[in-house]
Amino acid sequence: HSATTTSSVAVTTDPSSPHQPGVVGVVVVAVKELSKAVVTDYLLGDGSENPFVELCRLQEYRQESLVLDCWEALEDRDSLYFVSPRAVGGNLYDLVFGSPNLQVPLSAKRIHNIFVQLLHVLAFLERRNIHHRDLSPDNFVLNEHGRIQVMDFALSMRIPVVDGQRTLIRHVGSFGTHAYLAPELVCSATAFDGVAADLWSVMVILYNLQTRQKLYDQPLPSDGSFRHFVWHQKLVSREFNEFILHAASQQKGAERSSLYRRAVAHLNWSADVRELLGHTLRPNVRTRWTLAQVMESNYVRNDPTTS
Repeated sequence: HSATTTSSVAVTTDPSSPHQPGVVGVVVVAVKELSKAVVTDYLLGDGSENPFVELCRLQEYRQESLVLDCWEALEDRDSLYFVSPRAVGGNLYDLVFGSPNLQVPLSAKRIHNIFVQLLHVLAFLERRNIHHRDLSPDNFVLNEHGRIQVMDFALSMRIPVVDGQRTLIRHVGSFGTHAYLAPELVCSATAFDGVAADLWSVMVILYNLQTRQKLYDQPLPSDGSFRHFVWHQKLVSREFNEFILHAASQQKGAERSSLYRRAVAHLNWSADVRELLGHTLRPNVRTRWTLAQVMESNYVRNDPTTS
C-alpha cells in the first residue's frame, strides 16, 4: 500500500528571486507514495492505514523536531505523495539489524541516548493524546544531527479524553508490526490503553538495541520466545537464561547462534537494564510500569557507563 523512494531535486539558493539566474544546488528528499485505494478499504472496515490521517498529523506537527517533517504533499488520481527530507542517518532498523556483524554490540552510551530520545517521542504523543499504533524500528529515523524522529502516522488514532482524563481506546483489530505489538492488542480485550501499548513497542525496541535480536515474532503464547521470555516472565531470570545458554550450546546453525547470543546478552545486562525490562515487558498491563515510572527509572536517570 505504500512505498518510499529517494529522489534528487534541483533548487535555486535564492528563493526570493525566482526569475533571476541563481546558484543551483541539489536537495535529496524522500518521497513516500500511499495508495488512495487503502482509504476505501479503511472506510469499508477492511483496512488499517489511512493516508489522509497521516497527512493531517503531519500538517498538525509541522516544525516539531521529534517528527519527520513533510515539506510537500502531492496527489494524482491513484496516490498521495509526501515529500520529506531524507533521513541521512537511516532508520533504527538499519542501525540494529543492518550491520553485517550483529555480534558486535552497540555501546551502552549510544543505546541509552537513543532510548531517552524514544521516551521523549512517547511523551510528545501522550501530550497530544495520540496512539501511534506502529512504533517499530522502521518508523524511527535519524536526522543529520543524529537525533531521533518518528514517522508514518497512517495507523494513528486519537486517544479519547473525557472530563480532561485520558480513557481507553475501543479495540478495533490488531494492526501494526506484530513483533512490536503489546499482547493486549492480539487478545480479546474490548479496550486498551494507547499510551501503554506504544510504550510496550518502545520497550521491545530497547530489547533490540540491547541484544541486536528480535524478542518475538508474535505476542502470543504459541510463539516460543514470547511464551518463555514474556508470558512466563523469564527474561531476566538468571537460572532460566543459564539453562537456555546450555541448551543452545547443544544446537547447530542459526537458531543456536540466536539463542546463544540472546542468553549471553540477558546474563550480561546491568542491574538497571534488568530492573527496567523486568518491570515493563510483562503480559499483564496492570502490573507494568507506566511511562512516568520508566522516566524515573534507574536506567534512565543513571549514566550507563557507570551503572
